[in-house]
Amino acid sequence: MDGLIDVGKGLLETPSLEEALIQNVLYQNVATQALYDGVMSGAGVAMTVHIAQKDGDYAAGVVAGTALTVILTRKLGKMKMPKFKIPKFRKPKPKSYPEGSFSIRDWTGYPDGPKPKGPFRLLQGDEYESARKLANKTNSKIRRGDPDAYKGKEIHEIKPVKYDGSPVDTGNKIPLPRKEHAKYTTFWNRLMRDIQK
Repeated sequence: MDGLIDVGKGLLETPSLEEALIQNVLYQNVATQALYDGVMSGAGVAMTVHIAQKDGDYAAGVVAGTALTVILTRKLGKMKMPKFKIPKFRKPKPKSYPEGSFSIRDWTGYPDGPKPKGPFRLLQGDEYESARKLANKTNSKIRRGDPDAYKGKEIHEIKPVKYDGSPVDTGNKIPLPRKEHAKYTTFWNRLMRDIQK
């Protein structure tokens, strides 16, 4: 509406109705936008009010407002109104996890070290045996690549292979002294016993 007030003021600053209508051509973009926004007679109303307030001549105000409204209405009649499409939003599909997957909330007793992210799943039977063999093969290769770095240490999988951790990702493996590694093993073994009860 601020733009429409300026349209009305354009009439107040000119000496005659004819000059006012000419001057208001400069404001048609503002008023046209208002018409697009659904204010079909907003420009006319604004000018009517302002002229009436200044001169007390309501008749002149009505004439001026009607004139500009007609001009703009005719102009809009030749223009194509924009069409707006309402975007369709689809609910994201919930993530699907393998059967038996779970998360861990209680980390009581977990050593002060890197904590794996879930979900977790206990591997059983041939699935676990295959994953464990692949992990052992990968660990042997890592040791051969840098014997000094792993001397006297064990390779710890941050997310254990037993819990569906990657058997080959080097980012899932860190060297730990045997005593430190035992703390992690204790935590995971206790959790496995609780799950299998």
